[in-house]
Amino acid sequence: MISVKDREVARLIAQSKEFSKKYKELKPFLKKVEEVLQEKKPEYEIPLSVFKTNKLGMLEIVVKYLIEENDLSVEQISRLLKRSYTTIHSTYQKSKQKYSKKFVLKNGVMISALIFADRKVSPLFSIIAFLKDEKEMTFTKIARALARDVRNISATYHKYKNE
Repeated sequence: MISVKDREVARLIAQSKEFSKKYKELKPFLKKVEEVLQEKKPEYEIPLSVFKTNKLGMLEIVVKYLIEENDLSVEQISRLLKRSYTTIHSTYQKSKQKYSKKFVLKNGVMISALIFADRKVSPLFSIIAFLKDEKEMTFTKIARALARDVRNISATYHKYKNE
């Protein structure tokens, strides 16, 4: 005669074997989920040398560089920079019309594309603040690097810093 306790133990052993079998089936899926959750967003950096054109705006330069040099899609850039697909698409089309050449790439200071994701400030201020505060460059050096007038660089920086 099998006792209640023995039946319960047998049921638990059977459930344990079934669970173990299901876990083995789910294990590859769970591993993939873990990998995806641990993945970091790739860091896209833009060389400061590409900003040395006064033919394009800052956002146009960023978008053109990310599409042409990093092979990112408009959709990927719109997510990265927290802007609409339409904005990124039209920005790229305008940049191609204004400046059809490839950028001159030089080694040196690299700018993270993520600094342009802050919609509260202009792309110009984003790069000026990064170069001034993080890289400790003078307004004159920033103006030279961005092919802009030093007074505009200084005024932009102080306008946003005082807000």
